[in-house]
Amino acid sequence: MLLYSVEQMLRVHASVLSLYDVKRLQGPKANGSDITWEDLNLQVGAKLKALAATGKEVVLLNSNFCESNHIKNSCQILLQLSKC
Repeated sequence: MLLYSVEQMLRVHASVLSLYDVKRLQGPKANGSDITWEDLNLQVGAKLKALAATGKEVVLLNSNFCESNHIKNSCQILLQLSKC
């Protein structure tokens, strides 16, 4: 009996390979320049708050949404927006 499906094994294999891709971004960028994670958080937070103030719907798209850290972070962002 297989513990994992072929699809699950392929997904894990692909995600591990992507960790070693030298062309992968090594950190955050804004307008083509390197920035710190703190600066990125401040810029994104300011944009999200500005959007929330307009009453427009905010949608978070994430390719790895099934990971628990992504769910936790997304929920924290949504909770912050609801307090605006």
